[in-house]
Amino acid sequence: MSSVFETAQTPVKFAIANDWGSGFTGTLTFKNPTAQPLNGWRFEFTTPFKLRQLWAGQIIQETRIDTPNGPTYRYVVRHASWTSNVPVNGSVEIGFNVDIPSGRRGSPRGFVWMASPSARLRRLRRLCPCQRLCLPRRLCLLRFPLRPRFPL
Repeated sequence: MSSVFETAQTPVKFAIANDWGSGFTGTLTFKNPTAQPLNGWRFEFTTPFKLRQLWAGQIIQETRIDTPNGPTYRYVVRHASWTSNVPVNGSVEIGFNVDIPSGRRGSPRGFVWMASPSARLRRLRRLCPCQRLCLPRRLCLLRFPLRPRFPL
């Protein structure tokens, strides 16, 4: 996994598809902000509720964080086999079911998205000292939006 894009540059859309009072089905949709197709991705976020099911991705890490207002959960989700490739301007939607403890409404936050470059960009990454998802001519994509981090 290479570049990190936060929601200020990578809009994340959160929607509730079905709410039954003590839980809901939700979706998170994010768009590929790069000018290259992606081959694999990882998505991190924090929620005030525990995920019960997830589709179009795999939970690879769940961390419970105890706070004075009750627990929050930090999730790291990676692509499923059928959602790993994201074309330029393409998007990915992950869905999930949650149970909501009494009085614990809220929405996901603290998004961080990490994307693997396409095979072509993997060959080019050795051109940049940061060893991240970078283009020729030393334009570092460590942070979005594009800006040179090293002399051209």
